[in-house]
Amino acid sequence: MTESEETLALVDTNILVYAYAESAPNTQKAAAILRYCFSRKKDFAISLQNISEFCDVSLRKRWLDQADAQKIVGQILSCTSFVKIAYNEKTMPKAITLKKISFRKKIT
Repeated sequence: MTESEETLALVDTNILVYAYAESAPNTQKAAAILRYCFSRKKDFAISLQNISEFCDVSLRKRWLDQADAQKIVGQILSCTSFVKIAYNEKTMPKAITLKKISFRKKIT
Protein backbone atom coordinates (compact mmCIF):
# COMPACT_ATOMS: atom_id res chain seq x y z
CA MET A 1 0.00 0.00 0.00
CA THR A 2 1.41 3.39 -0.91
CA GLU A 3 1.52 6.34 1.47
CA SER A 4 -1.18 8.19 -0.49
CA GLU A 5 -3.54 5.20 -0.31
CA GLU A 6 -3.16 5.09 3.47
CA THR A 7 -4.56 8.62 3.81
CA LEU A 8 -7.59 8.11 1.57
CA ALA A 9 -11.09 7.88 2.99
CA LEU A 10 -13.22 5.10 1.55
CA VAL A 11 -16.55 6.05 -0.01
CA ASP A 12 -18.87 3.25 1.03
CA THR A 13 -22.17 2.15 -0.44
CA ASN A 14 -24.22 4.33 1.91
CA ILE A 15 -22.48 7.50 0.77
CA LEU A 16 -23.29 6.66 -2.86
CA VAL A 17 -26.89 5.72 -2.10
CA TYR A 18 -27.52 8.78 0.08
CA ALA A 19 -25.98 11.12 -2.49
CA TYR A 20 -28.34 10.02 -5.25
CA ALA A 21 -31.53 8.98 -3.45
CA GLU A 22 -33.59 12.09 -2.78
CA SER A 23 -35.51 10.50 0.08
CA ALA A 24 -32.46 9.04 1.84
CA PRO A 25 -31.10 10.42 5.11
CA ASN A 26 -28.00 12.60 4.98
CA THR A 27 -28.42 13.28 1.27
CA GLN A 28 -26.77 16.71 1.42
CA LYS A 29 -23.75 15.47 3.40
CA ALA A 30 -23.21 12.53 1.08
CA ALA A 31 -23.58 14.69 -2.03
CA ALA A 32 -21.04 17.16 -0.61
CA ILE A 33 -18.50 14.37 -0.18
CA LEU A 34 -18.92 13.31 -3.80
CA ARG A 35 -18.75 16.93 -5.02
CA TYR A 36 -15.35 17.26 -3.35
CA CYS A 37 -14.15 14.28 -5.31
CA PHE A 38 -15.75 15.17 -8.65
CA SER A 39 -14.35 18.72 -8.40
CA ARG A 40 -10.92 17.19 -7.75
CA LYS A 41 -10.60 18.98 -4.40
CA LYS A 42 -10.03 15.70 -2.58
CA ASP A 43 -9.30 12.13 -3.59
CA PHE A 44 -11.30 9.25 -2.17
CA ALA A 45 -10.97 5.49 -2.45
CA ILE A 46 -13.92 3.56 -3.84
CA SER A 47 -14.28 -0.17 -4.29
CA LEU A 48 -15.90 -1.88 -7.21
CA GLN A 49 -17.94 -3.76 -4.60
CA ASN A 50 -19.43 -0.47 -3.34
CA ILE A 51 -20.28 0.65 -6.86
CA SER A 52 -21.97 -2.69 -7.51
CA GLU A 53 -23.95 -2.50 -4.26
CA PHE A 54 -24.98 1.09 -5.06
CA CYS A 55 -26.39 -0.05 -8.40
CA ASP A 56 -28.21 -2.98 -6.83
CA VAL A 57 -29.86 -0.86 -4.12
CA SER A 58 -30.70 2.07 -6.39
CA LEU A 59 -32.23 -0.09 -9.10
CA ARG A 60 -34.03 -2.48 -6.75
CA LYS A 61 -35.63 0.38 -4.82
CA ARG A 62 -36.31 2.18 -8.11
CA TRP A 63 -34.47 5.34 -7.06
CA LEU A 64 -32.68 5.29 -10.42
CA ASP A 65 -33.41 3.82 -13.80
CA GLN A 66 -30.78 1.84 -15.68
CA ALA A 67 -29.70 4.76 -17.86
CA ASP A 68 -29.09 7.01 -14.84
CA ALA A 69 -27.26 4.24 -12.97
CA GLN A 70 -25.00 3.64 -15.97
CA LYS A 71 -24.29 7.36 -16.30
CA ILE A 72 -23.37 7.70 -12.62
CA VAL A 73 -21.17 4.61 -12.69
CA GLY A 74 -19.45 5.91 -15.82
CA GLN A 75 -18.78 9.26 -14.12
CA ILE A 76 -17.33 7.56 -11.06
CA LEU A 77 -15.15 5.20 -13.07
CA SER A 78 -13.80 7.99 -15.27
CA CYS A 79 -13.11 10.41 -12.40
CA THR A 80 -9.41 10.28 -11.54
CA SER A 81 -10.08 11.57 -8.02
CA PHE A 82 -11.73 8.25 -7.19
CA VAL A 83 -8.98 5.72 -6.51
CA LYS A 84 -10.56 2.43 -7.51
CA ILE A 85 -10.02 -0.64 -5.38
CA ALA A 86 -10.36 -3.83 -7.38
CA TYR A 87 -10.95 -7.33 -6.05
CA ASN A 88 -7.96 -9.46 -5.17
CA GLU A 89 -6.54 -11.25 -2.15
CA LYS A 90 -5.30 -7.97 -0.68
CA THR A 91 -8.62 -6.11 -0.99
CA MET A 92 -10.09 -6.91 2.44
CA PRO A 93 -7.07 -5.85 4.54
CA LYS A 94 -6.75 -2.71 2.41
CA ALA A 95 -10.44 -1.88 2.81
CA ILE A 96 -10.25 -2.36 6.57
CA THR A 97 -7.30 0.02 6.76
CA LEU A 98 -9.08 2.64 4.68
CA LYS A 99 -12.32 2.24 6.60
CA LYS A 100 -10.59 3.37 9.80
CA ILE A 101 -10.62 6.92 8.46
CA SER A 102 -13.87 8.51 9.52
CA PHE A 103 -16.07 10.68 7.33
CA ARG A 104 -17.03 12.47 10.54
CA LYS A 105 -13.90 14.56 10.22
CA LYS A 106 -14.41 17.87 8.54
CA ILE A 107 -13.58 17.67 4.83
CA THR A 108 -11.07 20.35 3.97
